Amino acid sequence: MEPTSITSKSPISLIPAEILNMILRYAMRSETSVHLELFVQLGHRLQDVCDAKITEHSQQDFSEILRTDVKRWFLSRTGSTQGEHYQDWLLINATCRGFRKWGKKAFFSEKVFVIRPAFLKSICDATTRVMSAANVAIARRRIQHVIVPLAVVGMGGQFITLPRYHALPSLRSLSLQYSCTNARVLSHLMPPGPNRYPVPKELETLLREIGLRVDQLQLDLEMDEKSNESDWRPPRGSNYTDSLTKHVYPCLRAFSFIKAREATRIRP
Repeated sequence: MEPTSITSKSPISLIPAEILNMILRYAMRSETSVHLELFVQLGHRLQDVCDAKITEHSQQDFSEILRTDVKRWFLSRTGSTQGEHYQDWLLINATCRGFRKWGKKAFFSEKVFVIRPAFLKSICDATTRVMSAANVAIARRRIQHVIVPLAVVGMGGQFITLPRYHALPSLRSLSLQYSCTNARVLSHLMPPGPNRYPVPKELETLLREIGLRVDQLQLDLEMDEKSNESDWRPPRGSNYTDSLTKHVYPCLRAFSFIKAREATRIRP
Protein backbone atom coordinates (compact mmCIF):
# COMPACT_ATOMS: atom_id res chain seq x y z
CA MET A 1 0.00 0.00 0.00
CA GLU A 2 1.42 3.38 -1.05
CA PRO A 3 1.42 6.11 1.63
CA THR A 4 -1.20 8.82 1.20
CA SER A 5 1.03 11.60 2.47
CA ILE A 6 4.71 12.50 2.56
CA THR A 7 6.31 12.51 5.99
CA SER A 8 8.72 15.43 5.82
CA LYS A 9 9.26 18.85 7.35
CA SER A 10 9.47 20.27 3.83
CA PRO A 11 6.54 22.42 2.56
CA ILE A 12 6.15 19.73 -0.10
CA SER A 13 4.72 17.54 2.67
CA LEU A 14 1.58 19.69 2.53
CA ILE A 15 0.83 18.35 -0.96
CA PRO A 16 -1.16 15.08 -0.96
CA ALA A 17 1.04 12.27 -2.29
CA GLU A 18 -1.45 11.38 -5.03
CA ILE A 19 -1.38 14.95 -6.38
CA LEU A 20 2.41 15.15 -6.15
CA ASN A 21 2.68 11.87 -8.01
CA MET A 22 0.50 13.22 -10.83
CA ILE A 23 2.56 16.43 -11.04
CA LEU A 24 5.86 14.56 -11.14
CA ARG A 25 4.69 12.05 -13.73
CA TYR A 26 3.63 14.90 -15.99
CA ALA A 27 6.85 16.85 -15.37
CA MET A 28 9.11 13.89 -16.21
CA ARG A 29 7.64 13.35 -19.68
CA SER A 30 9.86 14.38 -22.59
CA GLU A 31 10.07 14.18 -26.37
CA THR A 32 13.69 13.04 -26.17
CA SER A 33 14.78 9.61 -24.98
CA VAL A 34 17.09 8.80 -22.10
CA HIS A 35 20.05 6.73 -23.26
CA LEU A 36 20.70 4.95 -19.99
CA GLU A 37 24.42 4.43 -20.62
CA LEU A 38 25.03 8.01 -21.78
CA PHE A 39 22.97 9.26 -18.85
CA VAL A 40 25.11 7.35 -16.35
CA GLN A 41 28.33 8.43 -18.09
CA LEU A 42 27.22 12.05 -17.77
CA GLY A 43 26.65 11.47 -14.07
CA HIS A 44 30.24 10.29 -13.66
CA ARG A 45 31.51 13.38 -15.51
CA LEU A 46 29.46 15.60 -13.21
CA GLN A 47 30.91 13.88 -10.18
CA ASP A 48 34.42 14.47 -11.51
CA VAL A 49 33.63 18.18 -11.91
CA CYS A 50 32.37 18.34 -8.31
CA ASP A 51 35.42 16.50 -7.01
CA ALA A 52 37.66 19.01 -8.78
CA LYS A 53 35.74 21.92 -7.23
CA ILE A 54 35.96 20.36 -3.78
CA THR A 55 39.74 20.46 -3.97
CA GLU A 56 39.47 24.25 -4.40
CA HIS A 57 37.37 24.63 -1.24
CA SER A 58 37.32 23.02 2.16
CA GLN A 59 35.13 19.93 2.40
CA GLN A 60 33.07 21.62 5.12
CA ASP A 61 32.29 24.70 3.01
CA PHE A 62 31.30 22.69 -0.05
CA SER A 63 27.63 22.15 0.77
CA GLU A 64 25.19 19.91 -1.07
CA ILE A 65 23.46 23.00 -2.49
CA LEU A 66 26.75 24.24 -3.95
CA ARG A 67 27.40 20.75 -5.34
CA THR A 68 24.02 20.83 -7.11
CA ASP A 69 24.70 24.35 -8.46
CA VAL A 70 28.04 23.20 -9.91
CA LYS A 71 26.30 20.30 -11.65
CA ARG A 72 23.65 22.60 -13.11
CA TRP A 73 26.34 24.99 -14.31
CA PHE A 74 28.16 22.10 -15.99
CA LEU A 75 24.96 20.82 -17.60
CA SER A 76 24.22 24.25 -19.07
CA ARG A 77 27.54 24.07 -20.94
CA THR A 78 27.65 20.45 -22.02
CA GLY A 79 26.40 19.42 -25.43
CA SER A 80 25.08 16.11 -24.15
CA THR A 81 21.60 15.13 -25.27
CA GLN A 82 21.11 13.79 -21.76
CA GLY A 83 21.43 17.21 -20.08
CA GLU A 84 17.68 17.79 -19.92
CA HIS A 85 17.12 14.46 -18.20
CA TYR A 86 19.94 14.99 -15.74
CA GLN A 87 18.43 18.34 -14.78
CA ASP A 88 15.27 16.40 -13.92
CA TRP A 89 17.35 13.88 -11.97
CA LEU A 90 19.04 16.65 -9.97
CA LEU A 91 15.65 18.20 -9.22
CA ILE A 92 14.15 15.06 -7.73
CA ASN A 93 17.30 14.17 -5.79
CA ALA A 94 17.97 17.61 -4.32
CA THR A 95 14.71 17.83 -2.41
CA CYS A 96 13.20 16.00 0.57
CA ARG A 97 13.12 12.23 0.97
CA GLY A 98 9.44 11.89 0.06
CA PHE A 99 9.87 13.99 -3.08
CA ARG A 100 12.89 11.89 -4.02
CA LYS A 101 10.93 8.66 -3.60
CA TRP A 102 8.02 9.74 -5.79
CA GLY A 103 10.31 11.56 -8.21
CA LYS A 104 12.42 8.49 -8.99
CA LYS A 105 9.30 6.43 -9.59
CA ALA A 106 7.98 9.07 -12.00
CA PHE A 107 11.38 9.45 -13.72
CA PHE A 108 11.65 5.79 -14.63
CA SER A 109 7.93 5.31 -15.35
CA GLU A 110 7.37 8.24 -17.70
CA LYS A 111 10.57 8.63 -19.71
CA VAL A 112 11.49 6.61 -22.79
CA PHE A 113 14.76 4.72 -22.32
CA VAL A 114 17.27 3.54 -24.91
CA ILE A 115 18.72 0.29 -23.55
CA ARG A 116 21.05 -1.99 -25.49
CA PRO A 117 20.55 -5.76 -24.98
CA ALA A 118 24.05 -6.04 -23.47
CA PHE A 119 23.40 -3.24 -20.97
CA LEU A 120 20.02 -4.74 -20.05
CA LYS A 121 21.79 -8.02 -19.28
CA SER A 122 24.27 -6.28 -16.98
CA ILE A 123 21.38 -4.64 -15.12
CA CYS A 124 19.40 -7.85 -14.76
CA ASP A 125 22.47 -9.83 -13.69
CA ALA A 126 23.37 -7.09 -11.20
CA THR A 127 26.85 -6.92 -12.74
CA THR A 128 26.71 -3.26 -13.68
CA ARG A 129 28.87 -0.98 -11.54
CA VAL A 130 27.61 2.26 -13.03
CA MET A 131 24.28 2.39 -11.17
CA SER A 132 23.53 1.93 -7.50
CA ALA A 133 21.65 -1.21 -6.50
CA ALA A 134 18.72 0.90 -5.26
CA ASN A 135 18.40 2.80 -8.56
CA VAL A 136 18.74 -0.41 -10.57
CA ALA A 137 15.89 -1.94 -8.55
CA ILE A 138 13.61 1.07 -9.14
CA ALA A 139 14.50 1.18 -12.84
CA ARG A 140 13.75 -2.51 -13.33
CA ARG A 141 10.38 -2.22 -11.61
CA ARG A 142 9.24 1.06 -13.18
CA ILE A 143 10.53 1.35 -16.78
CA GLN A 144 7.62 1.12 -19.23
CA HIS A 145 8.92 2.47 -22.55
CA VAL A 146 12.09 1.16 -24.20
CA ILE A 147 13.90 1.75 -27.49
CA VAL A 148 16.24 -1.08 -28.51
CA PRO A 149 19.14 0.05 -30.76
CA LEU A 150 20.06 -2.72 -33.17
CA ALA A 151 23.12 -2.91 -35.40
CA VAL A 152 22.88 -4.03 -39.01
CA VAL A 153 25.64 -6.58 -38.52
CA GLY A 154 24.31 -9.63 -36.69
CA MET A 155 20.81 -8.21 -36.68
CA GLY A 156 19.01 -11.55 -36.57
CA GLY A 157 20.96 -12.60 -33.49
CA GLN A 158 19.98 -9.37 -31.74
CA PHE A 159 16.29 -10.03 -32.36
CA ILE A 160 16.69 -13.31 -30.49
CA THR A 161 17.59 -11.37 -27.33
CA LEU A 162 14.32 -9.38 -27.29
CA PRO A 163 12.46 -11.69 -24.84
CA ARG A 164 15.03 -10.63 -22.22
CA TYR A 165 13.24 -7.29 -22.00
CA HIS A 166 10.44 -9.02 -20.10
CA ALA A 167 12.81 -8.74 -17.14
CA LEU A 168 11.21 -5.28 -16.92
CA PRO A 169 7.80 -6.23 -15.45
CA SER A 170 6.12 -2.88 -16.21
CA LEU A 171 7.22 -2.81 -19.87
CA ARG A 172 4.45 -1.52 -22.14
CA SER A 173 6.13 -0.41 -25.38
CA LEU A 174 9.16 -1.66 -27.30
CA SER A 175 10.55 0.20 -30.32
CA LEU A 176 13.18 -1.54 -32.43
CA GLN A 177 15.55 1.08 -33.82
CA TYR A 178 17.96 0.61 -36.71
CA SER A 179 20.15 3.63 -36.28
CA CYS A 180 23.79 2.82 -36.95
CA THR A 181 26.22 0.27 -38.31
CA ASN A 182 27.32 -0.60 -34.79
CA ALA A 183 24.79 -0.35 -31.94
CA ARG A 184 27.66 0.51 -29.60
CA VAL A 185 28.17 3.83 -31.42
CA LEU A 186 25.97 5.70 -28.99
CA SER A 187 26.30 9.13 -30.59
CA HIS A 188 24.52 7.97 -33.73
CA LEU A 189 21.29 7.14 -31.97
CA MET A 190 18.37 9.06 -33.36
CA PRO A 191 15.58 10.37 -31.13
CA PRO A 192 12.09 8.86 -31.36
CA GLY A 193 10.64 10.35 -34.51
CA PRO A 194 8.14 9.96 -37.31
CA ASN A 195 10.06 7.17 -39.10
CA ARG A 196 8.02 4.49 -37.38
CA TYR A 197 6.60 1.48 -39.12
CA PRO A 198 4.10 -1.14 -38.01
CA VAL A 199 5.53 -4.55 -37.19
CA PRO A 200 4.65 -7.01 -39.99
CA LYS A 201 2.44 -9.93 -38.98
CA GLU A 202 5.14 -12.43 -39.92
CA LEU A 203 7.62 -10.73 -37.61
CA GLU A 204 5.02 -10.68 -34.81
CA THR A 205 4.46 -14.41 -35.26
CA LEU A 206 8.18 -15.23 -35.21
CA LEU A 207 8.81 -13.04 -32.16
CA ARG A 208 5.92 -14.73 -30.37
CA GLU A 209 7.42 -18.13 -31.17
CA ILE A 210 10.76 -17.21 -29.59
CA GLY A 211 9.08 -16.01 -26.39
CA LEU A 212 8.33 -12.29 -26.82
CA ARG A 213 4.86 -11.56 -25.47
CA VAL A 214 3.87 -9.34 -28.38
CA ASP A 215 0.19 -9.27 -27.39
CA GLN A 216 1.11 -7.41 -24.20
CA LEU A 217 3.33 -4.80 -25.89
CA GLN A 218 3.02 -1.83 -28.18
CA LEU A 219 5.61 -2.88 -30.73
CA ASP A 220 6.98 -0.85 -33.65
CA LEU A 221 10.02 -0.36 -35.87
CA GLU A 222 12.01 2.87 -36.02
CA MET A 223 14.23 3.09 -39.07
CA ASP A 224 16.76 5.77 -39.91
CA GLU A 225 16.02 6.71 -43.52
CA LYS A 226 19.31 8.64 -43.66
CA SER A 227 21.36 5.57 -42.78
CA ASN A 228 24.44 4.82 -44.88
CA GLU A 229 23.50 1.16 -44.79
CA SER A 230 21.68 1.19 -48.13
CA ASP A 231 21.02 -2.54 -47.86
CA TRP A 232 18.92 -1.94 -44.76
CA ARG A 233 17.48 1.50 -45.47
CA PRO A 234 13.68 1.08 -45.73
CA PRO A 235 12.52 1.86 -49.27
CA ARG A 236 9.98 4.60 -49.83
CA GLY A 237 6.46 3.43 -49.26
CA SER A 238 5.49 0.41 -47.22
CA ASN A 239 7.65 -2.26 -48.86
CA TYR A 240 10.31 -2.31 -46.13
CA THR A 241 9.76 -5.97 -45.27
CA ASP A 242 12.32 -7.14 -47.83
CA SER A 243 15.13 -6.23 -45.45
CA LEU A 244 13.47 -8.10 -42.60
CA THR A 245 13.04 -11.13 -44.85
CA LYS A 246 16.72 -11.08 -45.75
CA HIS A 247 18.34 -10.20 -42.41
CA VAL A 248 16.00 -11.31 -39.65
CA TYR A 249 13.41 -13.95 -40.51
CA PRO A 250 15.82 -16.83 -41.32
CA CYS A 251 17.56 -16.43 -37.95
CA LEU A 252 14.28 -16.26 -36.04
CA ARG A 253 12.90 -19.32 -37.83
CA ALA A 254 16.04 -21.31 -37.03
CA PHE A 255 15.96 -20.28 -33.38
CA SER A 256 12.24 -21.04 -33.12
CA PHE A 257 12.82 -24.51 -34.60
CA ILE A 258 15.65 -25.25 -32.16
CA LYS A 259 13.59 -23.99 -29.22
CA ALA A 260 10.58 -26.14 -30.20
CA ARG A 261 12.82 -29.19 -30.67
CA GLU A 262 14.40 -28.74 -27.24
CA ALA A 263 10.95 -28.34 -25.66
CA THR A 264 9.87 -31.63 -27.21
CA ARG A 265 12.93 -33.37 -25.81
CA ILE A 266 12.35 -32.24 -22.23
CA ARG A 267 8.64 -32.98 -22.32
CA PRO A 268 7.90 -36.14 -20.24
